Amino acid sequence: MTFSVADLASPDPVLGLHAFIELTGPALWHNVVRGVRQAKPGSCSCDPLASPRSGGLPHPDATACVQCTSEWTRRLTRSYDAFRRALTDGPPTAPGPAGQRVPVREWVELIEFVASPDADLVDIAEVSGLLLELTRSQGRDGAQPRPGPPERGAPPVPDAATPRWVVAAHWQLVRYFANPSRVVADVRRASATERDMDTRPELAIANRDWSAPLRADPVSRDILIHFILGIRDEVSDPYALPDMETRFGLTPGEVSARLAAQLRLLREIRPEFFWRNVGLPLAQREGVGEAHMSFEQAEASVIARADAERLARADPAEVARVATPALRGLLTALGLGPTGEGVPDPAVVAQLRRIIAFANGADAEPGCAGDTTGCGGRGRRGADHGGGTPAGLAPEDRPLALLVVEAGVREVEGLLTAIAPAMRAGGHRHTGHRLVERRRGRVASPGW
Repeated sequence: MTFSVADLASPDPVLGLHAFIELTGPALWHNVVRGVRQAKPGSCSCDPLASPRSGGLPHPDATACVQCTSEWTRRLTRSYDAFRRALTDGPPTAPGPAGQRVPVREWVELIEFVASPDADLVDIAEVSGLLLELTRSQGRDGAQPRPGPPERGAPPVPDAATPRWVVAAHWQLVRYFANPSRVVADVRRASATERDMDTRPELAIANRDWSAPLRADPVSRDILIHFILGIRDEVSDPYALPDMETRFGLTPGEVSARLAAQLRLLREIRPEFFWRNVGLPLAQREGVGEAHMSFEQAEASVIARADAERLARADPAEVARVATPALRGLLTALGLGPTGEGVPDPAVVAQLRRIIAFANGADAEPGCAGDTTGCGGRGRRGADHGGGTPAGLAPEDRPLALLVVEAGVREVEGLLTAIAPAMRAGGHRHTGHRLVERRRGRVASPGW
């Protein structure tokens, strides 16, 4: 069925809706898919240029996911309702220069053209394509397109010949209701609600009475907020906080140290907030449910991971300054000086990697690998928390294994990551695989 622009104002609301979908549907769909992809990368394979069409029927070449279809339908409906209200009651108003309410100019231009005799002569499909071009030409928040390869033959930015009412439709019917940044925020908050997380955790930390201790140091406060928002938004590595390093002029190790301290404080003063917004989401990211990980285990493993990240992101000299006696013993075994200077001994690094591999589940009894709660309280075969020598290791590895037990597996993983640049600078070739897992959200801390 072919529509004209005049059909937008048809007394038949069904006909008017179909015409409206034909006009704005492709442009709204484009912005919705962009926003959903940014909010949850990899969550959909929708084509931003293959939108649902008139009557809600999908494009013949499109595979529309539930998330994008729901967002598109909701925003299209709101945009259509606003348009029909403007036709009936007049254009929306805004504060004028003298404090009086005046009609919004773009709405006036849009409604005047739709009601004019010329509207019946304009094919709505042609205008829809122009509206999509105008939408595609806009970068985030109305900026011009970013430098780089064009998006699948992206058209040029429409020039001054673009009808003013089409530009008005872009801003008032498409951009207002489907601004990509607004789509991103809405999708992320909806996802947080589905996971029983706070949708605006930053407000609780910034304003609640119970969070006053977390605000004592504004820098540490912002680091904690950035970390929790990363978990809410399901970023790939919430422990990586380069924006905080740049903003406050801190090293990665200093940022991670502040984060570890804030997480300990948050766990102490508001354990339920910690569990809901940090412990449980990180546990679920690894497929560990409440039936397998208690509150205490989840919160302890998050703190352990934060401590490991503090070491992993520090340089060797920083590690040496905060090292425990066991870590200092490992530094000595590696051939590093008391301040972390020197080139690590590759043979000792290889030994430590073998020990870490065993601790992380290699050669473990069935049902014990990756489990820190079962096996009679022993996280790995033959190894106990009482300082005993782990069975199953080569005899030459056992002295170092005792130091690893005392220092903690996560801390030693962080140490190996911290000395990696020194290994490369020293010309040594790494032996064995890299054992420090950088996957975001890993919370099951191995233990013996």
